[in-house]
Parts: sequence; structure tokens; C-alpha cells
Amino acid sequence: MLLLRACRLRCTPLTRNMASPGRCAHTLSGEGSCAIVFGGFGFTERALRRHEMLYEEHGFKVLPVLSTIPQLVTPKIGWERGPALAAQVQEADAPIVIHTVSGSFWTAIFMLAHLDPDWRERNVRAIMFDSCPPKSDVNAFGGWLSWMLQAKTGVPARHIKPLVRHLFHPALPYFGIDSTWRAQNDAWMFGDEARGQDARTLHPRAGANVADCQALAEAAASRALAEAGGSGDDDGCVVPSSAACLFVRGRNDPVLEPQYIDAFYAHLKARTRASVEWHLFEKAQHAMAVVETPEDYKRQHVERLLRQVPEWQQS
Repeated sequence: MLLLRACRLRCTPLTRNMASPGRCAHTLSGEGSCAIVFGGFGFTERALRRHEMLYEEHGFKVLPVLSTIPQLVTPKIGWERGPALAAQVQEADAPIVIHTVSGSFWTAIFMLAHLDPDWRERNVRAIMFDSCPPKSDVNAFGGWLSWMLQAKTGVPARHIKPLVRHLFHPALPYFGIDSTWRAQNDAWMFGDEARGQDARTLHPRAGANVADCQALAEAAASRALAEAGGSGDDDGCVVPSSAACLFVRGRNDPVLEPQYIDAFYAHLKARTRASVEWHLFEKAQHAMAVVETPEDYKRQHVERLLRQVPEWQQS
């Protein structure tokens, strides 16, 4: 009961599944599998439903995780929720896909870290990284607040962010986002604390257009593969090397630092035995591509994530 109150986690009956235009259910089936869908900063049940429906229409059982902002940004709460979520997911004992949006990335990482490693490698079949991972710094939080203020006032986030980012210098330590937590998160993401710290201190680089962004991401992937000697093996990364992954984001997202996401994408691509792909939406706002470019979002989600898992394909 504690988990249900804290996470608002519920099982979605498959009887809610409804067909939608362009549905490809005859060649894709999640029957017998689960989708764990994490809502991001400020998500409502209505907002989360848009992501749930991506899986319902293909027969997945959906477990939505709707969180408050303090739940998302407080490591102490993450240490409590992570094991509880992991236990509930393992109890279902089914192949799973994880869909994490914005700052819910950290909750998803806590859960992954507390899954039994053998179970995790066997059952976590795919992960969707939507507008994440953010860096746990004042630029990310200032970017999120500036984006929210832009939506309410119309003042461009690029003008607001340099001012409001400073509000988070005292706020982050208050919530417990400190060097100890960052070191642990670095190890969970990159398998090694030093490698994660290097990713957080990369010089900012952002492409001027989609082609530039793609080139930067693929250059990062090539470097990571070369540095890994062709294998990319590590001991501490909690993302299974057997899981298909898809990263999606908007090109001018004020919350994200592209080179940080590219570093994580590159690390996973260098170590994986499955598909790790990347897609950029030219104009989509932070965590809003599912609303602003729904057909492209669905197409990328199906073709470049779900179809990469053999057991979800139908002949």
C-alpha cells in the first residue's frame, strides 16, 4: 500500500486497448509483456495517458508511475521507491519495456539498479529515453523552469534561463542532489564513476541543425567504441546490454545538454548487443513530441524500438 500511495502505480487492464489510425498490431504484439511508463516533471494523469496508449494499442500490460516533483528529484526518496518498484516489477515476471520521460530518468535508474541483475538482463527488453537524461545541475533545472515560464508568459526560455538557473544553487543540496549522489548515478549510468564524471564535464556542443546533431552523436559513439576496444564491457551500468534503446529529444530543448545525452547514447551503443538508436525532433518542446509530432513519434517508437525486440514481432 505504501508503494501505491507514493508512486500511484496501477495496472492498466488490457480491455482498455483501442485501435488507432496507423496501428500496426498485426505485426507487433506485446501480449504477455509489460510497459513501465514513468511520467516526468509536472505530469498529470492525462499527460501520462498519452504515453500509456502507445503500449496499450499493441497489447502490453501498462504499469504507469506518476510522481510528484519532490519524488523525482530527492535521492532519499529514490532509495525508497527504487527497491519497491523493482520488487513489484519482478513479481510480474514478464518481459518489460521501460519508457522514461525527462527527470523520471532518475527514478527509472533507481529501479533498474535494484532489479536482480540476472532478471534484469533477461527481462528488460527495451528502454525509451524521451527528453533524457538531464544533467543533475542548475542548468538543467533552470532550463526546466525557464521552459515552464515560457509556456505561461511567452518570454523565450533562452532569455529566462540565465537568471532563474541561480535559484537552484541552494535548492539542489536541499533535496540531496550532491556529489555523493552524482557519483552513484555516474556509476549506474556509465558503469564507472570516473567515466560518468567525464561525461558531466564535457564542453557544451550543440548542432546548428539536425544533420549537425546527428554527426556529433555518431562521432561520440565512434569514440566510445574505440575507447572500449570494440566491446564496451563494464560492471556497474544498470542498463542491460541486451536491451534495445531509443533516445528522442527536441533540438532546442532548454533542459538538456546535448553532449551529455550523446555521451550516454555513445556508452550504451558501444557496449550493447542490441539496437541503440537516436532521433531528433526539429521543433518539439521538452517532453512534448508525443503531442506536437504524434505520428512521427509513434513511428519512431514502433520501428526503432519495439520492432527491435524479436519476441514482440509477429509474422
